[in-house]
Amino acid sequence: MSSEDHSKLKYPDYWNRDFNAWGNLNDWDTYWIEKQTQPTLITKYNSHVALGDELRGLRKIYTSTHPAYNKILNLQKELRGSINKFILQEDSKKGIRDGLKIARKGFQIYSKVDFDSVERERKRLKKHAGNVLPDGSSDSPTMPPNVAICDSDDDDDEEIPSLDSVINSVPANIQNWSLPSGKFVKDIFAENISRHAEILKDKKKINAEEKATLRYGMSRIIDLSAHMRGWFSASERQHMMKGYEEILKIPELAEDANEFIAKVEKMVKENDVNGAYKYCLNQHADASVRTCLYKISRVYSDFLFKVKDGNDLLDCGGEHHTEIDVIVKALLTLLMDYEMEMEYIVNGRKCDVRFLSRAGIDLGEWEFAAEATPNKAVGDRCRSARINQSILNGLLSRNLADKQADTIKVPFIQIAGVFGQLLVEDMVNGFYVVFPGSTFVLPTKLAHLGNLKSTIKIFNHVMETYEKINKMFYELNHGRNLLEDIFKIDDEKSVQCKSTFIHEPWWTPKSKSQKSQVLTAIEEMESKIEH
Repeated sequence: MSSEDHSKLKYPDYWNRDFNAWGNLNDWDTYWIEKQTQPTLITKYNSHVALGDELRGLRKIYTSTHPAYNKILNLQKELRGSINKFILQEDSKKGIRDGLKIARKGFQIYSKVDFDSVERERKRLKKHAGNVLPDGSSDSPTMPPNVAICDSDDDDDEEIPSLDSVINSVPANIQNWSLPSGKFVKDIFAENISRHAEILKDKKKINAEEKATLRYGMSRIIDLSAHMRGWFSASERQHMMKGYEEILKIPELAEDANEFIAKVEKMVKENDVNGAYKYCLNQHADASVRTCLYKISRVYSDFLFKVKDGNDLLDCGGEHHTEIDVIVKALLTLLMDYEMEMEYIVNGRKCDVRFLSRAGIDLGEWEFAAEATPNKAVGDRCRSARINQSILNGLLSRNLADKQADTIKVPFIQIAGVFGQLLVEDMVNGFYVVFPGSTFVLPTKLAHLGNLKSTIKIFNHVMETYEKINKMFYELNHGRNLLEDIFKIDDEKSVQCKSTFIHEPWWTPKSKSQKSQVLTAIEEMESKIEH
């Protein structure tokens, strides 16, 4: 290795030997901590960030034809490839939350891996060889959006509002939203909610749709993606969805990305999977950072690496996969190159995902289930609609002009097993309306390669929408004269401003002895974010 090559690395002495002797991730950790002079800086976070930087430097030194190049790629895969194996085996009584802590800066680390001595770390590495988590930056300077995973068990753990409270909650001071038929949306909503509540008074047991209707009613939610769409005719639904075509329409990828995907699919169809994998790696290395091709080639290379030997991303060694498996093994493969931080809060086996901007602003929640079952799917959609209602309220409550508030919409995704759908929630004339978008199948094995493109397009659309909202609030926070806030300059809002119609979603009252695990997890998450 030349002196010029040395300048590209911070630890050239580790690499200035035969590449076969470079060792694995554990060898690097042991080497790295011995090089540190300040004990306070000796953490897994810093060790893996340093290794990520070194590997990026090495890829500039060695070409793809050099034997050392494959060793570099293997180290990069090891750095990011053993997510949660140890954590998922933790005693269920302790809860996964006790086994996992996430650094606000952007990637997963174990709760007790901040080692205070070389000897302690050596012992830990020997005991838990291979159970290390990946470098958040990996071979890319960017990270997925801030993901907060919150726990709940089952929709049945949550209470339902009393029938009388539902009847009495029907809004009277809502805006008149007229339909071409001459009817008003608020009248249709009030009539159906009241009739529904009256009917249920005589029932001993109510089903998932009936529970959801009561919760929707208390929350002023009209879910056009669920059973509530039956309250409106096809022409009425079409009228209500007017103006939402743009956010529900999935944009096409860039031309070079489409050409890249077509070539990869052709190579796989011709059984040249290894060739397709190498092609993805080379395209990623050559693409400009943060371009569509850069992100897409990264996703395809990671996906092919994990499934090219016939593996299924959700294969858990004979055990039934959980929501955590769906998120960690399948979802995160597709969300590795977006410019926001990453944070997990987990508790138990059931997980859902919330996305936050770099400033900690909630942008959306995605709901997950291990399998697609009717009752669970209905309950999850209702819960996600209410969580995203809270997120929408948080966005609308900020200091926005009417025009800015009108652009705020919350896209989110529900995934049950491998089946997913895009949904969009917005406040329309005082109601919170959930609009149905495209459906997709989450790819988990090589046979699903054809589904990967459509899934990426949907995810990319949602993430870019989040980024636009994030950018808008960044500009608001950094582009406004503080004196305007102090003296309320031009602070008048019209009576039509969305913020004047904010209504909080219904949740199980905190005084209930059997408090919803959903609420507990959300409160814990919000507490961690705030503090």
